[in-house]
Amino acid sequence: MTESPHIWTVLFLTSEWVARLLMLVVVTRRRRPIVAMAWLLIIFFEPLIGVGLYILIGRQRLPRRRIQRHERL
Repeated sequence: MTESPHIWTVLFLTSEWVARLLMLVVVTRRRRPIVAMAWLLIIFFEPLIGVGLYILIGRQRLPRRRIQRHERL
């Protein structure tokens, strides 16, 4: 029973580091360096909150209609 808190601590720290390393690859794709650095700072200081914010407001997805309009031009 004394090992249970230790396991939860290890799982929590492991999940934070996995989020940091995964987002290092995801955020740096097709972004200006200053924007990527800002997102990575947020994610590295508060990984779970930073990933949540990135999912809510950080994605660079254009609607299909705008992509089609851009291709026509």
